[in-house]
Amino acid sequence: MKIFNLINYEVQIDPVAYTLKAFKAVMDKYEDKQCAIAEMAYIYFYTDWASDYVNIVDLKERKKRILSEVFIDKSSKLKIDKITDVAIAFYNERQKTLAYELYEDAKYAINKIRDYLRSVDLLALDNNGKPIYDVIKLTKTIESATTLITKMAELEEAIKADKHGSNKLKGIDEIGLFES
Repeated sequence: MKIFNLINYEVQIDPVAYTLKAFKAVMDKYEDKQCAIAEMAYIYFYTDWASDYVNIVDLKERKKRILSEVFIDKSSKLKIDKITDVAIAFYNERQKTLAYELYEDAKYAINKIRDYLRSVDLLALDNNGKPIYDVIKLTKTIESATTLITKMAELEEAIKADKHGSNKLKGIDEIGLFES
């Protein structure tokens, strides 16, 4: 489902979004439609695989960064609540493909590897005065991580091709006359 497009640094919302219950509920929360559009953009930045913020694995940190970096003038007016969570879950479900889910799982694993590498203290010694961490194993882990990053970039390109290749809503056989 291609509900959001980022054009000239502005999130564009496809009018079909307003016909979908989860997104309509978000829009109906606000009298000020600019705040409603800002929250829809928040959903894009928080959820869409093409958003730079989706690479922040810690969800609380992702939310904080989006609200502080993107919506400086409107963040205090946004009502990020259960209705927002429902819209995020709805959008997440609609953009899932096997490739996307594999990408998310791999990204999670790579972040765990990154955490491990950051925790390694090459000067740490055991009770016998020998190094705790094996430098050769650590080097191999780094080499493997480099390969993983390359493969992740390839997978990301496959997801982009998959997403841009179809504007269909999931579960619908054909694009209708008034759909793009």
